[in-house]
Amino acid sequence: MRKCSHKVVAGFLLGIALFAQLGCSSAQKPGASYPKVDPLRVRRAGGVVQEITLADAMAYHHRHEDHAHDSSSHEGDHEEAICTGVATGYQAIRFATAKLFADGAPDASDIRLSVQGGMPGVWDIFELYTGTELTRPAKQEAKPSLSLESFVFEAKRLSTGQSLRFRLREGFIPAQFFELKAQGFGCDHPEVDEIKGRAARRILSTAPEECFDLLTWHHES
Repeated sequence: MRKCSHKVVAGFLLGIALFAQLGCSSAQKPGASYPKVDPLRVRRAGGVVQEITLADAMAYHHRHEDHAHDSSSHEGDHEEAICTGVATGYQAIRFATAKLFADGAPDASDIRLSVQGGMPGVWDIFELYTGTELTRPAKQEAKPSLSLESFVFEAKRLSTGQSLRFRLREGFIPAQFFELKAQGFGCDHPEVDEIKGRAARRILSTAPEECFDLLTWHHES
């Protein structure tokens, strides 16, 4: 069960802002061995542009994950693990904003993001980026198998009506990963964990435009 998501987002964003004001770099925080990738940039209230690093995204995901399980923080157990969902969502934001907001960092209230599947890591980075709690796909008793179609994304620039629909390119996540997930193996399974770790690092080390296939690009007249 997801609890107090809005408070978690707001509190974490405040923490990032304080780190920036104090001059603390992400290299001083857990995640120093993460792949080097450009930070996400977003404009908050008052016109202040905030940078969100991969380390920030992973820290938020783990904190949100721990909070959802009603447990105390276990950040030390997570430090260098990379969530495939966070990695894919991070690159999806870079892909979408480069096309929809070529004129600069988007206003957080001017972008809408969603993904076909219910991968928590993707939705967590979308919430962190937009600063709002998002409506995730409803949980179903007969949970559909994870597949490449789960990684179909939609992004919209609300002020212009422009929207994108794009999908993670085939091959970044091996078919074996989807097969193991379909058999009921979770991310704590050693083989699943190894595969998703390799996939996440490959996605992050690839330019966003080479990670996704653009399906549609709609321009409202």
